[in-house]
Amino acid sequence: MRAPALLRTNRDFRLLWVGESVSELGSTVTLVALPFVALVVLHATTFEVAALAAAETIFWPFISLPIGVWVDRVSRRRVLLIADAGRALALVSIPAAAALGDLTLVQLYVVGMVSGVLTIFFSVAYPSYLPSVVTKDELVEGNSLLTGAEQVAHISGPALGGLLVQALGAAYALLADVVSFVVSVVAVFAIHADEPRPALERRPIRRELAEGVRFLVHHTVLRAFIMSAATSNLFAGGAQAITVLFLVRVVHVHAGVVGLLLSVGALGGLLGAVLARRLIRVFGDARVMVLAAVVEALSAYLVPLTAQGWRLGLFCAGQAIASVAIVAFNVVGGSYRQEIVPPRLMGRVMAANRMVTWGVLPIGAFGAGALAANIGVRPALWILAAGLSLAPVSLVAAGMARIRTLPRDAAVSVEIPA
Repeated sequence: MRAPALLRTNRDFRLLWVGESVSELGSTVTLVALPFVALVVLHATTFEVAALAAAETIFWPFISLPIGVWVDRVSRRRVLLIADAGRALALVSIPAAAALGDLTLVQLYVVGMVSGVLTIFFSVAYPSYLPSVVTKDELVEGNSLLTGAEQVAHISGPALGGLLVQALGAAYALLADVVSFVVSVVAVFAIHADEPRPALERRPIRRELAEGVRFLVHHTVLRAFIMSAATSNLFAGGAQAITVLFLVRVVHVHAGVVGLLLSVGALGGLLGAVLARRLIRVFGDARVMVLAAVVEALSAYLVPLTAQGWRLGLFCAGQAIASVAIVAFNVVGGSYRQEIVPPRLMGRVMAANRMVTWGVLPIGAFGAGALAANIGVRPALWILAAGLSLAPVSLVAAGMARIRTLPRDAAVSVEIPA
């Protein structure tokens, strides 16, 4: 089987794809290993485990917008390099401390916070940099390939993480993520694509912040996207924060099985990446967004039904179906945003988007932890599933179920016809 044309013909995209793919694989190992460090090595409580998930995102609502302004003023490739190198250094401190017998829960929180700040830099610069590496016509294909690689990592990473936790111990399993960040640095460093020159004019930061926020808020389609994604992240992110806890302490499965369950669930994401362009052709990009939000909401009700035996399959089904929907939503939404947002505003618009959609993650994690500690993990998952049902509301209210194709108007105000 031949590689996709974009990977064969575009060297710079191939490097970006390899770097991001390997980095994502390492990060999914950490997704399994880090909660086990808290649970098994440090004997953390239910709320402390949820707080660990929140630590990485706690600063996002406060720093995203200034970071967006800064990213629009500098080389985005340089931002990617610094963010990956910094995350590698932060993460390697955990196995180092474990080897010395000095690891504490406070250190896990600090590493999570530092990594989270650097992740904001990376996540704002990364989609802002992609249009410099591919043409506008290649954005959907590029996003599909990147998302597909991400989903392959989500399939193999948790299983690998579970095996590494059993073989090396939870703390030392994190070294896989450290190595992955180093590989990403090397790959991105080798990219030669030219970026648009940052504007030489330096206006007051308040004005530049307002310009990016104004574009996002007054654009009907992007506003609906961000409200739906924020609702999804609030409730689905809360559920994710207590997922490993649920599987270990309620369903009573071992590390290797936890990784396997998460890997099987991620198979749906790969399917979503493969099908994204076909779904757009069949249904249109507007209706794919609505359909994806509805399907994700419905799939969440399968997870609290999980138990030993055949009911482990319900967890896999819920995760897999949700992954198909989330990936389709992200491919369509991300490609649309990269297509219509002017390059000079891309960093600020992405930052405003991240501030809202990712800023709710610590709220969801803390809320899920508080619910789980007070009423139990399984009842908390039922409540979070009910909340996720609100995610499609903003899309339907914006009229996206009544149209097939999203308007390609980059004007500040875009209205969808009734």
